[in-house]
Amino acid sequence: MFGNSSLPPALAARLQGAVDAGLIEANALDPKVLQDLAALPEPLAAVVVDRFLASNLASVRNPSAFLVGVISRCRGEQCTNQSVATRLRQCCIVASAPSTRRQLD
Repeated sequence: MFGNSSLPPALAARLQGAVDAGLIEANALDPKVLQDLAALPEPLAAVVVDRFLASNLASVRNPSAFLVGVISRCRGEQCTNQSVATRLRQCCIVASAPSTRRQLD
Protein backbone atom coordinates (compact mmCIF):
# COMPACT_ATOMS: atom_id res chain seq x y z
CA MET A 1 0.00 0.00 0.00
CA PHE A 2 2.61 2.56 1.04
CA GLY A 3 5.09 1.39 -1.58
CA ASN A 4 2.99 3.14 -4.24
CA SER A 5 3.12 6.45 -2.39
CA SER A 6 5.76 9.12 -2.84
CA LEU A 7 7.14 8.40 0.63
CA PRO A 8 10.80 7.50 1.00
CA PRO A 9 11.10 3.69 1.01
CA ALA A 10 12.23 3.49 4.65
CA LEU A 11 9.20 5.44 5.86
CA ALA A 12 6.82 3.49 3.63
CA ALA A 13 8.24 0.28 5.08
CA ARG A 14 7.76 1.53 8.66
CA LEU A 15 4.13 2.40 8.00
CA GLN A 16 3.55 -0.90 6.22
CA GLY A 17 5.09 -2.65 9.23
CA ALA A 18 2.56 -0.88 11.46
CA VAL A 19 -0.24 -2.18 9.23
CA ASP A 20 1.23 -5.69 9.26
CA ALA A 21 1.51 -5.57 13.06
CA GLY A 22 -2.12 -4.48 13.35
CA LEU A 23 -1.34 -1.03 14.78
CA ILE A 24 -3.28 0.73 12.04
CA GLU A 25 -5.66 -0.43 9.32
CA ALA A 26 -4.43 -0.59 5.73
CA ASN A 27 -6.77 2.21 4.62
CA ALA A 28 -6.48 4.30 7.80
CA LEU A 29 -4.32 7.05 6.29
CA ASP A 30 -5.72 9.31 3.58
CA PRO A 31 -3.61 9.71 0.42
CA LYS A 32 -3.54 13.50 1.01
CA VAL A 33 -1.98 13.01 4.45
CA LEU A 34 0.62 10.70 2.94
CA GLN A 35 1.39 13.38 0.34
CA ASP A 36 1.81 15.94 3.12
CA LEU A 37 4.16 13.56 4.91
CA ALA A 38 6.14 12.91 1.72
CA ALA A 39 6.50 16.67 1.15
CA LEU A 40 8.43 17.07 4.40
CA PRO A 41 12.22 16.83 4.45
CA GLU A 42 13.02 13.17 5.06
CA PRO A 43 14.60 13.67 8.52
CA LEU A 44 11.52 15.58 9.70
CA ALA A 45 9.19 13.00 8.13
CA ALA A 46 11.07 10.28 10.02
CA VAL A 47 10.48 12.14 13.30
CA VAL A 48 6.79 12.47 12.42
CA VAL A 49 6.48 8.74 11.71
CA ASP A 50 8.38 7.89 14.92
CA ARG A 51 6.05 10.04 17.01
CA PHE A 52 2.98 8.75 15.22
CA LEU A 53 3.91 5.09 15.74
CA ALA A 54 5.02 5.68 19.34
CA SER A 55 1.53 6.91 20.21
CA ASN A 56 -1.25 4.74 21.58
CA LEU A 57 -2.92 4.31 18.21
CA ALA A 58 -5.53 1.94 19.65
CA SER A 59 -7.24 4.94 21.23
CA VAL A 60 -7.08 7.07 18.07
CA ARG A 61 -10.40 7.26 16.22
CA ASN A 62 -9.08 8.99 13.11
CA PRO A 63 -5.43 8.11 12.40
CA SER A 64 -5.29 10.52 9.43
CA ALA A 65 -6.38 13.47 11.55
CA PHE A 66 -4.00 12.40 14.31
CA LEU A 67 -1.13 12.24 11.81
CA VAL A 68 -2.04 15.72 10.54
CA GLY A 69 -1.69 16.94 14.13
CA VAL A 70 1.69 15.26 14.53
CA ILE A 71 2.87 16.84 11.26
CA SER A 72 1.68 20.27 12.42
CA ARG A 73 3.39 19.99 15.80
CA CYS A 74 6.66 18.83 14.24
CA ARG A 75 6.55 21.61 11.65
CA GLY A 76 5.96 24.11 14.45
CA GLU A 77 8.87 22.75 16.44
CA GLN A 78 11.08 22.89 13.36
CA CYS A 79 10.12 26.52 12.70
CA THR A 80 10.72 27.41 16.34
CA ASN A 81 14.12 25.70 16.29
CA GLN A 82 15.02 27.42 13.02
CA SER A 83 13.99 30.82 14.32
CA VAL A 84 16.08 30.31 17.47
CA ALA A 85 19.06 29.29 15.35
CA THR A 86 18.49 32.27 13.05
CA ARG A 87 18.33 34.64 16.00
CA LEU A 88 21.51 33.16 17.44
CA ARG A 89 23.31 33.57 14.10
CA GLN A 90 22.13 37.15 13.82
CA CYS A 91 23.24 37.83 17.38
CA CYS A 92 26.68 36.39 16.65
CA ILE A 93 26.96 38.45 13.47
CA VAL A 94 26.05 41.63 15.34
CA ALA A 95 28.39 40.80 18.21
CA SER A 96 31.27 40.19 15.81
CA ALA A 97 30.80 43.49 13.97
CA PRO A 98 33.67 45.91 14.84
CA SER A 99 31.45 48.79 15.98
CA THR A 100 29.41 46.52 18.22
CA ARG A 101 32.48 44.84 19.65
CA ARG A 102 33.71 48.15 20.99
CA GLN A 103 30.35 48.74 22.64
CA LEU A 104 30.36 45.29 24.23
CA ASP A 105 33.92 45.68 25.63
